[in-house]
Amino acid sequence: MAATGDERGYVRTWQLPGLTPSGSSAATRFQHRAVACSWSRDGKLLATTGDDGQVKLITVPEHKVRRVLRAEGAVLRGLALDPEGAFVAAAASDGGLWLWEAADGTQAHRARGLAAKVGGGVDHTSSESRQPLAWHPDGGTVLAVAGRENDVVLLERLSWHPLEHGGYLAGGHASSITALAFSPNGIYLASGDSDGKVAVWMVDKAVQVSWQQAPAGVTSIAWHPQNNALLLGCADGQYGLWVGPLAQQQQQQGGAAGSQLPSPWQPIDDVLKEADAAAADAVKVDEAGDDDDELAELEDEDADGDGGAPAVIKRRGLKSRAGAPAASSAGGAADSLAGLDDLLDDLDAAAGGAAAAAAAAADPAGRAAPWWRPAPPPPKPQAAVHPGSTPAPAAGCGAGGRFLAYNSLGCVVSKAVDDHHVVEVTFHDTAKHRARVPTLTDFYDFFAAALGPRGVAYISAAAGPQQPSMLVYRCFESWTPGSDWSVALPEGEEAAVVAAGSSVVAVATSRRLLRLYSHAGRQLAVLGLQGQPVAAATPDPGHLAEPGSSLAASRQHLLGLVWAAGPPVDGCGTQQLQYAVYDVSRAVQCCCGPLVLSPGASLAWLGFSREGLLAAMDSAGVLRLRSPEWGGAWVQHLDAPAARAATGSEAPLWPAWLEGGSLMAVVNSSKTPHPQVSPRPLITPVPLGLPGAPADAAPGGALEEEGMRLALAAAAVAAAADGAEGADDAEALAADLAGQRTEADKAGLRLFNAYLKAGRQGRALEAVGALHHTRSIEGALKLANHHHLPSLAERISAFLEQRLHWEDQQQQQQQALLAQQQHSHEWAAAGDDMQTQQDQHDASQATAADAPAAPKAGSGGSSGGGRQPGAAMFGAAAGRAGTAAASAAGQKRKPAGIDAALGSKAGGGGNPFARKKAAK
Repeated sequence: MAATGDERGYVRTWQLPGLTPSGSSAATRFQHRAVACSWSRDGKLLATTGDDGQVKLITVPEHKVRRVLRAEGAVLRGLALDPEGAFVAAAASDGGLWLWEAADGTQAHRARGLAAKVGGGVDHTSSESRQPLAWHPDGGTVLAVAGRENDVVLLERLSWHPLEHGGYLAGGHASSITALAFSPNGIYLASGDSDGKVAVWMVDKAVQVSWQQAPAGVTSIAWHPQNNALLLGCADGQYGLWVGPLAQQQQQQGGAAGSQLPSPWQPIDDVLKEADAAAADAVKVDEAGDDDDELAELEDEDADGDGGAPAVIKRRGLKSRAGAPAASSAGGAADSLAGLDDLLDDLDAAAGGAAAAAAAAADPAGRAAPWWRPAPPPPKPQAAVHPGSTPAPAAGCGAGGRFLAYNSLGCVVSKAVDDHHVVEVTFHDTAKHRARVPTLTDFYDFFAAALGPRGVAYISAAAGPQQPSMLVYRCFESWTPGSDWSVALPEGEEAAVVAAGSSVVAVATSRRLLRLYSHAGRQLAVLGLQGQPVAAATPDPGHLAEPGSSLAASRQHLLGLVWAAGPPVDGCGTQQLQYAVYDVSRAVQCCCGPLVLSPGASLAWLGFSREGLLAAMDSAGVLRLRSPEWGGAWVQHLDAPAARAATGSEAPLWPAWLEGGSLMAVVNSSKTPHPQVSPRPLITPVPLGLPGAPADAAPGGALEEEGMRLALAAAAVAAAADGAEGADDAEALAADLAGQRTEADKAGLRLFNAYLKAGRQGRALEAVGALHHTRSIEGALKLANHHHLPSLAERISAFLEQRLHWEDQQQQQQQALLAQQQHSHEWAAAGDDMQTQQDQHDASQATAADAPAAPKAGSGGSSGGGRQPGAAMFGAAAGRAGTAAASAAGQKRKPAGIDAALGSKAGGGGNPFARKKAAK
């Protein structure tokens, strides 16, 4: 696992090695930026802190905050979690040290002015803003802290005081220490400073044994778990691997004999075993000499305490021998002491030789220099996507031209001619579009176009102050001259994406503005965007050209837009994009939300389906459609890599438009991922399908996917019917909805038959519940009788009776609603007639009188044209009648559905399989 914190205060966890997000959301969030993170040894607990002085202990992968520790009035800059999980240490910018007990959150210790201070003027992104802490791997016996004098302070556990011997590692750095790391066995400590120097210390001797120079300030150090190597990170983003920081063979001063330094990852127990082996060898050699004198010297040295074993080695050595039987003679103890002291003498000699060699080396090139690699570049933001366009050809290859736009209506081709370009518009069906669009001489160097049903829009980039970014629109046919128009965008504003529909021309610019124009060039609106625009699309002109299509009429004013919601996700590089769909005719935003992409992918194409569903295809070759159901979820309809693998083809797909259940695309060769202008590309329908996974490998898997796809299309038409404003549009869309449901029922009956053949009667009965029409249910009943399944037929028959009863109730309620509405209209008409008669009577009285008399106070006359109580009564009655009718319409009851057919005792909760019908 890995953990990261960002400027917005979010702390996230990632799975290694793929850096996939762990969990659906951030682990936690601070009010200000996140500063540091530290893992427990088992990786189940994460300690993290931010600028607000809080330390949060979080369980992973649950992402639950177990405890919150507070450093009142402190700005924390370093954090370390005890390997045993008992203590949490934090360093503050004022040099203070905070320690808490992780179990209950009580403060265990606080020291003032112990650590180095971080000034307020230091950039928080630099290495100097860090205050490193490091626990000794052997149960946290020692806590290493960056000191005030460019040194390292080693604190003893529980007492929290510097070690009595070797408590300070000084003299190795000339600037503030910014990184600390113990070796896996704790014998060595690596430290790095803001000037880029890296030093390796032998902890027990407090001596520097090696050093190296990094190209910039050191921000992090990590030891290899099983090799003599250090991984270094620098403030400029570079990282390097230092192989062999410990010289395995160091020459002693004044002698030829060599001494060997212990491995940084070799366990302490193995070090002690080597000490025992060395002691046995020393005994054999010393038998020929004076053992008593040597033993006395060793005992004196041990009594003095000088040059003894390191604190960690002593503790582990005594602990490992605590359960051993006592030595039978003083000679055995002497042998053990002699072996241990011999090993320590060798360590002393090796440390001294390494220190002398490091001090004498004036040229660092004599050491094994680490290799450095520059910081990996951050993922680039999503570039603008122009559906149906191809990139400009390379220099010298521009004779064939390029596509500026390509859809079901035709294509827009740009070709280079001398010092300018020529743009041609060609229609696929010349029988419908007989009028030829004149060739356009392009002096603006258009880079994208949008081919709409009534005209084509072009955009260009700015080429200096004398040539701003342009939007040019040319109509196909017009009843008046001067129908073409252009817009010169303000200085500093660049056109990014463009779209042209039946009633709108839209251009999104670099200033995060969405400018909307009418077909004639009138400004409609200027909207602000939350990020840089990425893509824009309108329904395909081929869908809008369908004669008599009420669905096309309801969807012709849609506009889809995608913009960047934030920087790409580090590690995987997935783009963070946001989408929105607008209805220009009503000036409303229909839907918006995050755009779903494959991991590490970016947007490659944007468009609409025939039903008006927003569709997006990413660079991984996955096509998704936004469903009006399930809260606007994105449903995958095509996985191009999987489809190529199934067919054995490696040719990439270039999407053009959606047509029914297929993606109309150009199948390119692997050498040319984009289609060429000449010869004309061949459009190939690629069938759509949901990524289904049928249970028990049932034979109806493909039919299930087809049913889900048709249900999605029917849901889109139902959503359009619900949003219809006029009665005529509602009736026409209701007819389209009936047709869509008929197609869905046909697929449902095929699925029902497949279930019967496979012996899956339970699934077959559930498929009956998803049918929309009564005739479809009757067809399922016939199929059940044909397969001689009386039990299933009986349940289908019961469900059919309930459906018929429910439809009768609906019809009766609709008739009652119409009668109430007619009655309310009659009452309202009667009230209007009485008001008219009263007005005529008042007018005749006023004409007959010579002079109008002032009305008396409190009289029931209608001076001033007030309504009579009778008319008010009729109006109130009409309102009550309308309210009662609406209430009756909202209380329609539905049958119990398939549960009743199965014999369930559940109360009548309505038919869960019947689609909601709009009451108009």
